[in-house]
Amino acid sequence: MSITERSRRRVADAIDRLESEYGDFEVVEKTWHHLPEAYETVRERFEAGTLGGAGCWTTDDDGRVLLVRHVGETAWSEPGGKHEADESLEVTARRETREEAGVEVELRGVRQAHHIMVRHGEDESRPASGGREPPLVHRLIVVFDAEHVSGEPRPREGEIAEVRWWEERPDDLLYDELAEFPIPGKKSVPTLPEPLSLLQNESTESVAETAQRAKESVTGETPPKTDSTTFRLARGLFGGVLASMAVNNLQGLDEYTQYAESKSAPMAETTVPLVSDSLLFGGLGIATWKLPRLSAGAITTFFLSITPVMHDFWTIDDEEQQEQEMFHFLKNLACSAERSRSSTSPGTTGRTERSSTRTADDQMTPVVSAASYAAASLIPLPRIV
Repeated sequence: MSITERSRRRVADAIDRLESEYGDFEVVEKTWHHLPEAYETVRERFEAGTLGGAGCWTTDDDGRVLLVRHVGETAWSEPGGKHEADESLEVTARRETREEAGVEVELRGVRQAHHIMVRHGEDESRPASGGREPPLVHRLIVVFDAEHVSGEPRPREGEIAEVRWWEERPDDLLYDELAEFPIPGKKSVPTLPEPLSLLQNESTESVAETAQRAKESVTGETPPKTDSTTFRLARGLFGGVLASMAVNNLQGLDEYTQYAESKSAPMAETTVPLVSDSLLFGGLGIATWKLPRLSAGAITTFFLSITPVMHDFWTIDDEEQQEQEMFHFLKNLACSAERSRSSTSPGTTGRTERSSTRTADDQMTPVVSAASYAAASLIPLPRIV
């Protein structure tokens, strides 16, 4: 078998092996014309079992690339050199990088392979003497992608004139393909998503506030502030009206207990003080915005427990009295519904799945409810609520 065929098969086998280990990569085919002495050296090295050569396109943590300039040259290239018969191409690449540039690297893959066809003669127009061209010899040069592991760059004395890290590609390159090789550039530290960056907040805000802000950053919802002037006015007025009514009930406890007994309320002596205390707790809680969900629950419990008992308009025959009881019945149900809605106000723990874009008009609802309730409460009726 001719040297041309044997060398071609050796190169093809090496490419197949690299592709099986690293995946597909670009193979560039080139033809080199060597003078007789250089050509004979290539043939001898092939017969000794070598493939060609290998080098490393090495980058560091700052995204720079390591290049060398040989003595007597002005162009820059990756560190690399000749393959030896007793080593793999990977070993060649690491060894040559260590020897030429003084650094240790870790290979990450194959950047590019050059399939070189070496011919005898300076060019195709000037074949070897006698008119018969010596056989072509196939060679392989592989450039590996690599990362810097350790060591400070230093040139190999007598061979390398300069070695350095480059942030931008130099103008003078040893071969054209180097112009296409990537220079990553400085690796930026990834920015934490807003919810995570909130956890690094060194302010004195509470965990609940931080969690709420994180949720807003994810959903894009920005609920109204519960400490706004409008909201404070609304909750203060509503809670104050309810608390004052509870105090009024407790001050006239005997009268209201008797009235409850007349309506056949169960255990009136116990339940009237309890529901009045519940209303007082809920009213103060809403006014001060302390435990808002629990406070709203107490108010709702108060209204739902006393309304069907104390305002059973469907059992009354007198038309005027029936209208009055119906008025109080509907008023209490409306108030109960408002308290349930307010308990899910933005900024509280366990907020329900409702729109968080409440407008100023929405925030004024408790104010209107409180004003209506206060006006209705001025009607001189012998009722608990």
